[in-house]
Amino acid sequence: MRIFILLFLLVAVGLEWIPGWTLASSISSGQTLYDEQLGLSFTQSVRDMSFNVTAVEQCGTEGVGIGYILNGLSDSGYWYQVGLSWRWIILTNSSTYPTFPGYDAIYDVYSSNGSSLHIGGKGPMLSSMNVNQGDLVLLRMGFSNDGVTMYVHDWNTNASDQTSYDAFGASSFVPVSNAPVNHNGFFTGLMTEQYHGSPYHGDERQVIYSESDFASSSSWMWIDEYHVPYSQYSEFADSSLKTYSNPAQLVNFTSNGAFESSNAYEFVTGRLTSGLDCPQPIWQVILQRYWYFIPIWAAIIVGGVLGTLLTIRRSRRHDIALPPPPPPPPL
Repeated sequence: MRIFILLFLLVAVGLEWIPGWTLASSISSGQTLYDEQLGLSFTQSVRDMSFNVTAVEQCGTEGVGIGYILNGLSDSGYWYQVGLSWRWIILTNSSTYPTFPGYDAIYDVYSSNGSSLHIGGKGPMLSSMNVNQGDLVLLRMGFSNDGVTMYVHDWNTNASDQTSYDAFGASSFVPVSNAPVNHNGFFTGLMTEQYHGSPYHGDERQVIYSESDFASSSSWMWIDEYHVPYSQYSEFADSSLKTYSNPAQLVNFTSNGAFESSNAYEFVTGRLTSGLDCPQPIWQVILQRYWYFIPIWAAIIVGGVLGTLLTIRRSRRHDIALPPPPPPPPL
């Protein structure tokens, strides 16, 4: 019985580490989060969208990463998101909010009533990708047959990931009339998003979204920060409709310390060139990169321990054979 208990404990420890989560040290499940969003909402309808974005590793003071997201509001009211995330936060019922290490392709779909369809279980769907700092990554979203296909591709490592979901009868992504987002917060456009453990009134490291074939005549530029859960009030929310009379000239927008700029082909969030790093001890980096070896190590250790214990147990079950006594001496 003790052998099986030991086996269970070892396997449980191995499974606990398999996701390779890191912990946001100063954020607890009972603490209010602040979701900062720097966005650009398009003012025209499109059937397909594709933008390149630079992969930039940056974290808030709590160690939580960031998301670079392409968004599409369909003409049936459903909202689709595809993006690249770095150390994205996952909301759980535990005492901390763990974050996935490294880069992930991230996908989510919301119904027309504003609720998430939880295509990734309890939250968005995340798929680990081989992406490095500074890589150029393609985000694509479009209609195909009766669904919406969402695709992420790293031009440097050639890593790709994609998923599809029901289009619910829609055929295009549409703008919101006379506003950057609708009553559910849905829109068609681009967004850089990051969670913080306290109100954040600051900028981000510069990230550029670009697409030479996409020429917008105007867009809504906006910056906001909301409490999580989103039923609570916003910390701030500012927006401005910009017209690109000169398609190549960047126009700027700032609010509460954050900065963004855009033209007919590009969207730039943040203007910092350094800072907001994500320091990690070397053991954590090794664990995150090579977590998939843990089940193998656990199996080797468990096998060795079990083999040793079984050998000892079997040896105790056999009586020691003593040599026969010598014959009596002759008379």
